[in-house]
Amino acid sequence: MKEFQISERLKIMRDEALRHFEIINGPSSVHKIHAHIGRNNNTFGNGISALVNSKILFICNIAITLLGRKLSLANTY
Repeated sequence: MKEFQISERLKIMRDEALRHFEIINGPSSVHKIHAHIGRNNNTFGNGISALVNSKILFICNIAITLLGRKLSLANTY
């Protein structure tokens, strides 16, 4: 898939996510979605400063971060 096609798909997905978010939260924007996610998520992956040689490694880093968060929450109950 070419970069242009990926960008177009992402724009469609973004607009769809915004419509779903607005059903719950009323009139909104992409910035409000980011703020909503950010204020409820205090676990961050180090995807910027970590050396990532491939898309698969990048996705694995994100998955490991999220899995670690889920495991730490499970241990609190």
